[in-house]
Amino acid sequence: MAQSQLTYDDAVRIRGDILALQAQLARIVREARATKSVAKIAAELQFTEGRIRQLLRTQPTDTDR
Repeated sequence: MAQSQLTYDDAVRIRGDILALQAQLARIVREARATKSVAKIAAELQFTEGRIRQLLRTQPTDTDR
């Protein structure tokens, strides 16, 4: 399957989404851990299991709640 060619506007939008994801990733992973294994989360998000465990060790912040 051929990938569609991204535009500059697409890149700007995606970059904003990436920044939002980075800011919320620990919370997202903690919520997912209630129903999924570390291995499953890592596979689905394309991170290592070590990175997922690292995120799980972080303390929630006020913005996570």
